[in-house]
Amino acid sequence: MRWVKCLSTTTHNRDVLLVAGDVAETYNNFVSTMSLLKEKFQHVLFVPGNHDLWCRWETDHSLGSHEKLDILLDACRELGVETNPADIDGVGIIPLYSWYHESFDREEDVTGIRIPSLEMVCKDFHACKWPADLSNRDTSLSLYFDAMNEKNKDTIKEIQRTCNHIITFPHFVPR
Repeated sequence: MRWVKCLSTTTHNRDVLLVAGDVAETYNNFVSTMSLLKEKFQHVLFVPGNHDLWCRWETDHSLGSHEKLDILLDACRELGVETNPADIDGVGIIPLYSWYHESFDREEDVTGIRIPSLEMVCKDFHACKWPADLSNRDTSLSLYFDAMNEKNKDTIKEIQRTCNHIITFPHFVPR
């Protein structure tokens, strides 16, 4: 937060900032951070990261990760932070919603040492609270987030048709 507050209000006022998630664990910190960034950059685009959807420290303990996603996206709209594809001065910028699943790991297993399971070491299994039909234990979350991109397919096609340069950005590094 200290770094964000120190950013110049004039140096970047014509710049585009792509925020690829993990802004803050709590809603209040998220809104504070994104408000400051929006004051300092002409355009701010955002996709959520896994830490943004953790629910450990929220004051509303009934809040789940799915609801938190919705309120973060609503906050972005209110702040003027873009969460959908945009054509900015002829450059297409496409935020890509994504989530991971351990089946995406195609690397050879490390042998000779004990490695704890993903569920044991990854806080997402404990800090996120998903409804019963969405889970880190299968591909449902990755499919859900991927489907969020479908609502923008017409805009994406228009960007592909009209922009010579396109930038995409997800939170999770694609394969």
